[in-house]
Amino acid sequence: MRGKSGNADQPLARCADSGGARGVQFSTRIAVLSLFGMMNWIYTWHNSRVDTDADQLAGEMSDIFLRGVMTGAKGRR
Repeated sequence: MRGKSGNADQPLARCADSGGARGVQFSTRIAVLSLFGMMNWIYTWHNSRVDTDADQLAGEMSDIFLRGVMTGAKGRR
């Protein structure tokens, strides 16, 4: 990872190394890029008339990201 992200993948790496990922194997690079992609494209699809407010959206996106990483399919790489 380069640029502003710096060491953004370090917390994910620690999670995976400590067993916090419950045996799920994943590339921290892909996880971080997926998260940044999800955040960076909000402006293209978010519709304030239809979609939830910023706080609810942040909560839902973080749940999707964290629960997806934590309970993803085993053995995928």
